[in-house]
Amino acid sequence: MHANVYMDVSLANPHMGAQVREVLRNVLAWCPFDKLLYASDGIGISELHYLAAVLFRRYIARIAIDWVSDGAWNANQAKRVIDAIAHANAERLYGLA
Repeated sequence: MHANVYMDVSLANPHMGAQVREVLRNVLAWCPFDKLLYASDGIGISELHYLAAVLFRRYIARIAIDWVSDGAWNANQAKRVIDAIAHANAERLYGLA
Protein backbone atom coordinates (compact mmCIF):
# COMPACT_ATOMS: atom_id res chain seq x y z
CA MET A 1 0.00 0.00 0.00
CA HIS A 2 1.33 3.42 -0.95
CA ALA A 3 0.51 6.00 1.71
CA ASN A 4 0.07 8.89 -0.73
CA VAL A 5 -1.90 7.10 -3.46
CA TYR A 6 -5.65 7.69 -3.75
CA MET A 7 -8.22 6.83 -6.39
CA ASP A 8 -11.23 8.76 -7.56
CA VAL A 9 -14.15 7.44 -9.53
CA SER A 10 -14.55 10.45 -11.78
CA LEU A 11 -13.76 8.99 -15.20
CA ALA A 12 -16.71 6.63 -15.11
CA ASN A 13 -18.97 9.26 -13.69
CA PRO A 14 -20.97 10.72 -15.55
CA HIS A 15 -19.76 9.39 -18.89
CA MET A 16 -20.81 5.76 -18.49
CA GLY A 17 -24.44 6.13 -17.42
CA ALA A 18 -25.86 2.93 -15.94
CA GLN A 19 -22.47 1.20 -16.18
CA VAL A 20 -21.31 3.39 -13.29
CA ARG A 21 -22.87 0.87 -10.93
CA GLU A 22 -20.62 -1.96 -12.12
CA VAL A 23 -17.55 0.27 -12.13
CA LEU A 24 -18.26 1.35 -8.54
CA ARG A 25 -18.88 -2.24 -7.49
CA ASN A 26 -15.50 -3.30 -8.92
CA VAL A 27 -13.67 -0.34 -7.41
CA LEU A 28 -15.18 -1.06 -3.99
CA ALA A 29 -14.09 -4.68 -4.28
CA TRP A 30 -10.45 -3.79 -5.01
CA CYS A 31 -9.59 -0.43 -3.47
CA PRO A 32 -9.41 0.31 0.27
CA PHE A 33 -12.38 2.46 1.25
CA ASP A 34 -10.18 5.05 2.94
CA LYS A 35 -8.34 5.61 -0.38
CA LEU A 36 -11.40 6.34 -2.55
CA LEU A 37 -12.60 9.84 -3.41
CA TYR A 38 -15.78 11.01 -5.09
CA ALA A 39 -15.21 13.28 -8.08
CA SER A 40 -17.62 14.36 -10.79
CA ASP A 41 -15.33 14.76 -13.81
CA GLY A 42 -17.96 17.25 -14.91
CA ILE A 43 -15.69 19.18 -17.22
CA GLY A 44 -17.45 21.86 -19.22
CA ILE A 45 -21.15 22.25 -18.68
CA SER A 46 -22.54 22.37 -15.15
CA GLU A 47 -25.14 19.72 -15.89
CA LEU A 48 -22.37 17.10 -15.93
CA HIS A 49 -21.60 17.86 -12.27
CA TYR A 50 -25.28 17.38 -11.44
CA LEU A 51 -25.57 14.16 -13.45
CA ALA A 52 -22.42 12.76 -11.85
CA ALA A 53 -23.75 13.48 -8.35
CA VAL A 54 -27.12 11.88 -9.15
CA LEU A 55 -25.52 8.76 -10.62
CA PHE A 56 -23.02 8.40 -7.78
CA ARG A 57 -25.71 8.71 -5.11
CA ARG A 58 -28.05 6.34 -6.92
CA TYR A 59 -25.55 3.58 -7.57
CA ILE A 60 -23.52 3.75 -4.37
CA ALA A 61 -26.82 3.46 -2.46
CA ARG A 62 -27.91 0.45 -4.52
CA ILE A 63 -24.58 -1.27 -3.99
CA ALA A 64 -24.74 -0.61 -0.26
CA ILE A 65 -28.30 -1.96 -0.07
CA ASP A 66 -27.22 -5.11 -1.93
CA TRP A 67 -24.23 -5.66 0.34
CA VAL A 68 -26.25 -5.05 3.50
CA SER A 69 -28.92 -7.48 2.25
CA ASP A 70 -26.21 -10.06 1.52
CA GLY A 71 -24.73 -9.62 5.00
CA ALA A 72 -21.40 -8.27 3.72
CA TRP A 73 -21.96 -4.96 5.53
CA ASN A 74 -24.27 -3.74 8.24
CA ALA A 75 -26.09 -0.41 7.93
CA ASN A 76 -23.46 1.45 9.99
CA GLN A 77 -20.63 0.13 7.82
CA ALA A 78 -22.49 1.14 4.65
CA LYS A 79 -23.01 4.68 5.97
CA ARG A 80 -19.38 4.96 7.05
CA VAL A 81 -18.06 3.82 3.65
CA ILE A 82 -20.38 6.12 1.70
CA ASP A 83 -19.54 9.10 3.93
CA ALA A 84 -15.82 8.37 3.56
CA ILE A 85 -15.95 8.23 -0.23
CA ALA A 86 -18.37 11.14 -0.62
CA HIS A 87 -16.48 13.61 1.58
CA ALA A 88 -14.54 12.42 4.63
CA ASN A 89 -11.54 11.02 2.72
CA ALA A 90 -11.12 14.26 0.75
CA GLU A 91 -11.51 16.33 3.92
CA ARG A 92 -8.77 14.31 5.59
CA LEU A 93 -6.48 14.28 2.53
CA TYR A 94 -6.72 18.02 1.93
CA GLY A 95 -6.79 19.04 5.60
CA LEU A 96 -10.35 20.37 5.46
CA ALA A 97 -11.73 18.51 8.46
